[in-house]
Amino acid sequence: MEEGIEKRREELKKKIKRYFSSYDKILVWGIGIIIVVVYLYYFFKIGSQPIWWDEGDYLSIAKEFASGGSRPEWWMNFTRIRPLAFPLILAFFFKLGASEIFVRFFTEFVPALICIWIIYKLGSELFNKKVGIASAVLLAVNWVFMFYSFRMLTDIPSLFFSALAFYFFWIKYEKPYLENKGEKPLFLWLAVGFGALSFLIRYISALTLIVIVFYLLFTRRTKIFKNKNMWIALIVGLLVLSPYVIYNMQTRGNVFPAWQWYHGDQSTAQFRAFAWDTLTFHLPNFFKSYNLIIFVIGSVLLLELFFYFDLILKQKERTKNNLLLCFLGVVIPLGYFIFGIKAVDARYFIATAPLMFVVSGYAINWISKKVAKIVNKKEVYWAVFFVIILLIVHQQLIVGDEFIKGRINSYKEIKEVGLWIKENSLPDARVITASITQNQYYSERDSYDYYTNDSIWNTCTISPDNINVYLSENETCQMGTEFAFNRKVREIKPEYLVISAFEPAFTPQWAYSYPQKYNLIFAQAFGNNNGNPLAIIYKIPEDFNPPVKE
Repeated sequence: MEEGIEKRREELKKKIKRYFSSYDKILVWGIGIIIVVVYLYYFFKIGSQPIWWDEGDYLSIAKEFASGGSRPEWWMNFTRIRPLAFPLILAFFFKLGASEIFVRFFTEFVPALICIWIIYKLGSELFNKKVGIASAVLLAVNWVFMFYSFRMLTDIPSLFFSALAFYFFWIKYEKPYLENKGEKPLFLWLAVGFGALSFLIRYISALTLIVIVFYLLFTRRTKIFKNKNMWIALIVGLLVLSPYVIYNMQTRGNVFPAWQWYHGDQSTAQFRAFAWDTLTFHLPNFFKSYNLIIFVIGSVLLLELFFYFDLILKQKERTKNNLLLCFLGVVIPLGYFIFGIKAVDARYFIATAPLMFVVSGYAINWISKKVAKIVNKKEVYWAVFFVIILLIVHQQLIVGDEFIKGRINSYKEIKEVGLWIKENSLPDARVITASITQNQYYSERDSYDYYTNDSIWNTCTISPDNINVYLSENETCQMGTEFAFNRKVREIKPEYLVISAFEPAFTPQWAYSYPQKYNLIFAQAFGNNNGNPLAIIYKIPEDFNPPVKE
C-alpha cells in the first residue's frame, strides 16, 4: 500500500517536473500568480464599497426579484434601456442569502480573472504564446478593466461571455477547420450561445456576434447560407434570446424596445455628430500613451491582410484569417462607436477587449522580433518584450491604483442614508430622493424621484449637448414642476425626503430649498471628513398636504 502511494507520488513529481520544464509555462504561471495576488489585494482593499447609480439599478432590481417585492417606480424605464440577465444572475445569489461581497467576488472578480486567461489562450491560438502572454498582461493591468473588475456592473460579466464566444469560435471551431481537422459544429453553436448571453447582459456586446458573422461572410461567402450548421447556430442564438423577446412582446409589444432609446427617431444618437473623439480622446484615454502606441502599431500591422485579401476571400490563403478576425474585431466596434451610437466612454472598449488586446500583444511580439533580428541576438527578444510590457504595466498601475482607491468612498453618504432609513422606518415606508437606485438597494424601501408623468416635464427639459438632460431654470418651469411634484407627494405620502449633493442632474433647483419652504423636520445628516453635510434626511409629517397650484 505504502509502496503504491510512494510510486504515485514519484509519478506526480515527474509529471510536474516535465510540465514546468518549459520556460513558457513557468512564465505563464508566474505572471498568473502575480495577477491573482494583485487582484486579491484590491478586492480586499475595496471591500463593500458604496455603489454607484448604475450598480444600484441592477442590484435593487435583483433584490426585488429575490424577495418578490413590488417593482420600483422606474421599473418600466429600466426594462426599456437595460437587459435583465444580470439582475437575474444577482437575484440567484441573493436568493441563496449571499452577501454583497460574496456576490461581487463570483460575478465580477472571478470572471475578470477567467477573462484574462481566455485572452491568453486566444492570443496564443491566433498567433503564438508570446502574443498570448502579452495580451493577457495588458488586459489585466488596463486601468479601466481593473476598475470595473470590482464594480457591480455588466462590463466584466458581458466580456466574460464574449470572451467565451471568441474562445469557442476560434480555438475550438475555426482553427481546427482551417487546419483541415474537420468541422466541429458544437463549438460554433456554443460560440453563438455565449455571444447571445453576452448581449443579454450588455447590449453593446452584440458586437461580438457581429464580428463573427462578418468573418464568416468574408471567409465562407454564400456557403454560409448552405451550411445547415450555420442555421442551427442561428436557432441556438434565437433560443437563448427567446425569453427576452417573449417578455418584451408581452410587456411592451416590441421585440427590442431598447432600439428606440439608442437608435430611434428621438434618440440622442440622431442629433449627435459623428463621434470622432472616439479616436482622438476616448481610445487614448482607455489605453494611455504606451499601450496606445503599441495598439496603433498592431492595427497598422493588420493591414498586411489587404495584400492577400482576394486570396482570403477565395480561401486560398487561410494563414491570414487570424489577421482578418482581429481586423474586424477592431474596425467594427470603432465604426459603431463613431458612426452608429455616436458616443463612447472608456468602459465601452471593454466590450471589444478580446481582440484589441490581442492586436497589442501582436505588436509587442513583432517589435521584439524585429529588434532581435536587427542586432542578431535572440536573447534581445525577451529584453525588448519585457521592457515594453513593464513600461505599460507601470503606467497602467499608477492610473488604476489612483482611480480605484480614489473612488472607494464615493457615494459613501448615500449608502449611509439608505442604511439609516432602513434602521429607522417600517418596510412599507416611502422615500423621495434623487439617488433612487442606491437608496432602494440599501434601505429596501420604495424610493421615488422628483419627476412625474405631467407633460410640463417634457416641455421644460432641455439637452444642450444631446446627451445630458436638465430642467429649464425658467420660472414657469420651476414653479410648474414643483406643483406637479406636490401632487405626487400627496399621492404616495412619503415618510422621508433626502436632499444631497449627488445626482444634481436629477435634482430640480427648487428641491434644495423645499424642506425650508415647507417646514420639513430635520432627521439626520451625513457629511465628509470636514464636517460639511453632503446628504440630509428630512422627516415628512403624516398630515403634509403641499399646494398643487397658486
